[in-house]
Amino acid sequence: VTETCDAQNDCQPGTGPCEDPALPICDEPDDECVECLIDDDCTDNPNGPICSVGPDICVECLADEDCDDASACTGDTCSANACINADTTPVGECCDPDSGTLTIIDDGDECTDDICNEDGTVNHLENFLPGECCDSSTGATTPIDDGNACSADTCNEDGSVSHETLAAAPFVEGIGARVIIVTPDLPDSSLAVALLLTSPNFPCLAKYIDEKGNLGDTPVSRTPAEWGSLLVVGGDIVPSTNTTDTVYHVQADCGETLTDPGIGITSLWGDVDNNGVVDLDDVTLILNAFAGQFSLPFEVFDVFPCEPNGAIDFDDILMILFAFEGDPFPCATPCGGGACCLDPEPLCLILLEQECSDLGGTFSRVRAPYVCPTSANRNGAASLRRGEVCGRRRHWESWGKVAERTGAGSRMFTGVCPGHRQIGGSSSGWQAGWPVEGRLREQRVRVSINAGLASP
Repeated sequence: VTETCDAQNDCQPGTGPCEDPALPICDEPDDECVECLIDDDCTDNPNGPICSVGPDICVECLADEDCDDASACTGDTCSANACINADTTPVGECCDPDSGTLTIIDDGDECTDDICNEDGTVNHLENFLPGECCDSSTGATTPIDDGNACSADTCNEDGSVSHETLAAAPFVEGIGARVIIVTPDLPDSSLAVALLLTSPNFPCLAKYIDEKGNLGDTPVSRTPAEWGSLLVVGGDIVPSTNTTDTVYHVQADCGETLTDPGIGITSLWGDVDNNGVVDLDDVTLILNAFAGQFSLPFEVFDVFPCEPNGAIDFDDILMILFAFEGDPFPCATPCGGGACCLDPEPLCLILLEQECSDLGGTFSRVRAPYVCPTSANRNGAASLRRGEVCGRRRHWESWGKVAERTGAGSRMFTGVCPGHRQIGGSSSGWQAGWPVEGRLREQRVRVSINAGLASP
């Protein structure tokens, strides 16, 4: 009803919303004017289209046109005074009720759920989980991420998944007793990786290689092109033995994933040219390198001290000479190993303490030359030390007759001390100890220092 306000602010009656005499009643829920809502509205009102002619009753329709629901997607008919609005949309299509436009519902993609909306539009909603790749022909899904941070994962249009390798096992080669060469694979890869060095020989060893080839605890990440090839050195790189290969593994670390390892084996102690034999050729090579004539990388010749010092000097020459004579590697292993002497053989191996114990050997944790007892020195251990420089057995004099008869006495020891400038002379300030017929005795002995080669 439209009401007005007069000058005295009083409401004045207005006209009702239904001005058509044929449709006098307001159907508020549907917001329209109708002829009747109940049968009583039809008394003495024979006019249609809602009130039936004859009995005064209110009906839904008298003809088909009374049933128009304003939808272009239905067929509207009046049957027995009741409207039938039948959906005329073909199966599999979605109809726009305003225009009657039809749209195919099924997009032929098994990876979507197809939904017809009331306004005639169609939605195609993905029916697979995030992180999956779906085959549109079958609906089969495949995880995209293979859990390998060293690869790039791609979902292809056909539902297949591609994994592009961005990092692979580095190339590793032992080129000396104290050095390996490492080259990351896939030089065109843009993925920056760190290089982790381990060894099955030394379970405790797990260190990262830096850009200078040194070993440390902090990862350094670079692309393969930035890494190039680098020589890895340090106290943790130790030689193989006649009985056991020293194996090093290097893996590219992609952050959450390690590649397969590249594998390198160091050469024998003293085997400069890495041909499996320690011979005079190796001695010649170290002498030439000392003179500035290099046929191999500098690092191959820098074998001593236990932590290579970046110089080729008389210590390196002496170590190769001693190795040629059969002496073992004089330094401890990366996992805190040391010299293991096996009785009764005069064999000195560099092993872990437990390994030595398992073999029934005598263990000594040293970082310098060590000599096992031999029958020649009455099973006496000779490990001469002066500060951090260790004496090295050359030979013992024979036992005197009294010592042979009584099991006690002393004899002369002649040795060489790497790093000393002395080329001869003697000293009484060193000590050697050895068991004599089951009794441990320590004697102060005079030691002749004969370096053989002059140190600078």
